[in-house]
Amino acid sequence: MLHDRRTAAAAGLATLVVALGLVVSGAAAVGVERAATRGARRLPDALATALEVPMALGTRLGALAGALAVGLLVERRAGWRAAAAIASAWAASTLLKAAFARPRLSAAALGAAPREVTHSFAYPSSHAALAFALAASLSLARPRAAPAALGLALVVALARMVAGVHTPLDLVGGAALGTAAALLVAVADDALVRRGRRPTG
Repeated sequence: MLHDRRTAAAAGLATLVVALGLVVSGAAAVGVERAATRGARRLPDALATALEVPMALGTRLGALAGALAVGLLVERRAGWRAAAAIASAWAASTLLKAAFARPRLSAAALGAAPREVTHSFAYPSSHAALAFALAASLSLARPRAAPAALGLALVVALARMVAGVHTPLDLVGGAALGTAAALLVAVADDALVRRGRRPTG
């Protein structure tokens, strides 16, 4: 049953988010993870500048604007679901950052100053969480759009590495969190529709 598969997928992703959080809790990236982030930070400034445009979809304002576009251009219900998933992902990422308290890489560890100054903890990436909440919501409403939507969300996530503010595990955690939020919102909304508490349009 679709409802059960989505619930199971969301539970699995949520478990992954927590498991990774426990692994990285309080510890900055080392080894391969740090090396990958250093390499991304060394990419040309011109690329980083170009990535600022899609990266805006990982902000609260940008993601909610995307949800509005989904509601206007695709389906009103899909837009509502996307907005709810984005809000849920942002709230959860804020709580999880405080809970796991993973520090961001220092300029010394990166080999250069980060391209963006931020004072919050690193795990999970809120930009990745919001971008994937939006992309997953659109993908659930229009499966044919999934490759493009999820590909753009991946670009948003990788842009955070290029900026030097996130590492691969931060991004994996954020992506899993945002996708789980979209799945849970879809499951909850479907349940309300079946019970007659929400219109189907």
